[in-house]
Amino acid sequence: MKAITRFILIIPMLASLVLTSCQNSSNLMFPSRKGIEKKISAGKYERVDLGNVGNTEEWVFKDGMVYITETTGAKAGTITDSSTYIIQAGLTRAYISFFDFSKFWLNERFRIMRLNKDEMVLYYRSGTQGPYTAEFVKTE
Repeated sequence: MKAITRFILIIPMLASLVLTSCQNSSNLMFPSRKGIEKKISAGKYERVDLGNVGNTEEWVFKDGMVYITETTGAKAGTITDSSTYIIQAGLTRAYISFFDFSKFWLNERFRIMRLNKDEMVLYYRSGTQGPYTAEFVKTE
């Protein structure tokens, strides 16, 4: 009887520990497609690129489209690009796929590693190019 009581007490503690450790690696536990769409389309994101000082890249998600505005150099030249996207959500993972970018390497399926009110992190592992991570901060 004593062993059963210990077992009953240990199982919830282990379950909470496992769920907490999963949440620390990615904040997308049991994601829903509609919930992710609502979070993504609620503002503008600026891509964080530490190796490209002076250039900014703003991503705006709206009505199933993403619009990228890239401002480059001291003369503030602007390059724009756009694509359709779809969101897929599973039990513990979510993905966003892009299709129509002129930058062909962005036309892939990215894993959404983090998505909250302040930031978004996308990850892609290419067989030929290696891993690619894009980090964004919400600007609006």
